[in-house]
Amino acid sequence: MFRRLKTRLRKLIKKKPKDLNETEARGILLEGMKTRK
Repeated sequence: MFRRLKTRLRKLIKKKPKDLNETEARGILLEGMKTRK
């Protein structure tokens, strides 16, 4: 699961501008943490 999240983050960072990167990355990481727990 965690490796998939990292690949998604890298893809988002490549596609979208820096302003959106941080917010979306945080959202995805939060979802990943919730699924882990």
